[in-house]
Amino acid sequence: VHRLMKMNRDGVATDISNLLNKPADSMWNQSKATFQLFNHNDSLNLIAHSYHEQLKRIKTIIVKPNAEPGLSAFTQFFFPFDFGYDQLKEVTLLKNQLLILKTSKDEDGKNILSIIKTDIVTGKQFSKQFESGKYVYHNPTLRCNIADSSVFIYSLLRTPFGYRGARPELFMARLSNTLHELSPVQTLTNIFHGNAASAFLVEKKHSLGWMCFSYDLQSFGRGSRLPSDQFSPY
Repeated sequence: VHRLMKMNRDGVATDISNLLNKPADSMWNQSKATFQLFNHNDSLNLIAHSYHEQLKRIKTIIVKPNAEPGLSAFTQFFFPFDFGYDQLKEVTLLKNQLLILKTSKDEDGKNILSIIKTDIVTGKQFSKQFESGKYVYHNPTLRCNIADSSVFIYSLLRTPFGYRGARPELFMARLSNTLHELSPVQTLTNIFHGNAASAFLVEKKHSLGWMCFSYDLQSFGRGSRLPSDQFSPY
């Protein structure tokens, strides 16, 4: 049973769990995974994920809960995902677009950063991937430009654990609404000057704001994966 609280500006909380626990919504509300909540088109929307091992895919359900009896409106999509090789990094819902960011490492040890974009009205899907060889994508992030629906992706690139003296670089890519490159991929070196542990950079040309990075040798030495409660086995 899920519990959902709504808090107003004065700190007064209201229990609105009835939006999530209706018997009619058993198609999605029985998931043990953590739900994501979005203010999408001025309405509360919820996203739940479930992993299908045989299909090597994640099923993503987007729900618009309502307080009325009966089934809440929902839409579902699938995207490729292999739990043995992939890590889910970010899921964003914006302007009827579902954006998925994931990293992968194939059997040959090659590192891949993938973005998948789905139009939740038409179901049309676009994808784009970047390869970095032995360099690992660390904390990749995406930002969307509402004005032209372009996507900006950035990530630290670090060498595998065990390489000494190599400091991370910054990877940046700007993509169109169909995920084509709008400009060549950029890689910046020496973003941590001197003994700096953190760096702040601003992308001014397209008004995408500040980027912040932290450099931690101990955390860079370990692999990272989103908690297992981001999606539930089906």
